[in-house]
Amino acid sequence: MRKLFCLLIVVFFIIGCTGCTKPPKLMISAKLSFLSGDVTILRKGKTQEAKLNMKLYPEDVIQTGKDSEVNILFANIGISKIKQNTELVIKELWKLAEGDQVRMDISKGKILSTLKKLTREKGESRFEIYTPTAVVGVRGTTFLVNVAPKKYTKVAVFAGEVEVAGRAETEKVANREVEGKAETEKIVIVEELKEAILPQSDFKKIRIVVMSDETFKEIESLEEIREIEEYKEEYKLEEIKEEIRESREKFQQLKEQAAILKKAGATKPAAKKPEDQKIKW
Repeated sequence: MRKLFCLLIVVFFIIGCTGCTKPPKLMISAKLSFLSGDVTILRKGKTQEAKLNMKLYPEDVIQTGKDSEVNILFANIGISKIKQNTELVIKELWKLAEGDQVRMDISKGKILSTLKKLTREKGESRFEIYTPTAVVGVRGTTFLVNVAPKKYTKVAVFAGEVEVAGRAETEKVANREVEGKAETEKIVIVEELKEAILPQSDFKKIRIVVMSDETFKEIESLEEIREIEEYKEEYKLEEIKEEIRESREKFQQLKEQAAILKKAGATKPAAKKPEDQKIKW
C-alpha cells in the first residue's frame, strides 16, 4: 500500500511538471526561392551548397559570391533578396503568441526586402536586421540595407518607413532585461524615399538624406522577383507593385523640383536642407 501511495505521488508530480513547462517554439517557414551563381550555406560548422527550396534554420550563415544572389521567402511575411558579396546569419525565425519574430545579422553586403504589414491580434511581430552599427526594425515596408565593412551602413526606404536604433545601446538594454528597445532619443525614423547613412564607428553621426539615383535603381531588382507570383494574394503583390510605381513617380517629382531650383539658382537654408539632415541628440 505504501509503495502504491509513493507511486501515485510520483505520477502526479510528473503530470504537474509537464503542465508547467512552456510550449515548444514554432519555427517560421523560410526557404530559398531563387538563387543564381555562387551561394553557400554554413550550418553547424559545415558548408553546404545552396539549393532551390532549401529550408533555412536559426544560426544558418548565408554567403553569396561575386555576381551571385539568393531570395529568401518567409511564409506569410515577405521576401528578402540577398545581393552579391553578402554574408548574413539567420538569428531568429520564431512564431510566438505575441507575434512572428525574424532577425538577421548582416556583416557585409546588401539585402533588399519587401514585407507585408506585420501585425497580429495578440501583439506585434518583429522583422529586424542587425548591422555592425545599427538595428533596423520594420513592421511592413520595402527597404534596402547596405553594409560596407569598416566604412558605413546605409538604410534606404522605398515605401513606408523603418526605425533605426544604435546596436550597442539596443543590446545593452536587452542584456539588462529592460522592456523595449534603445532609449527613445536614440531611435531614428527613416521615411519614404530617404536613406540613413551612418559610419561604423558612431551611431550618433547618422545623417538622413534624400535617396540618390544610384540607390533608387536598387528597387528595379524587386521587379525581377518572379517566383512570388504564385503567392500573389498572400503577399499582396499588386499592392507592392503599386507602391513601387508610386515611389518611382514621387522620386521623379523630387528630381524635377531639384532641377528647377538649381536652374533658377535658388538656395535653401542649411538647417532645412532635406539632402543633409543631421540628427540632434
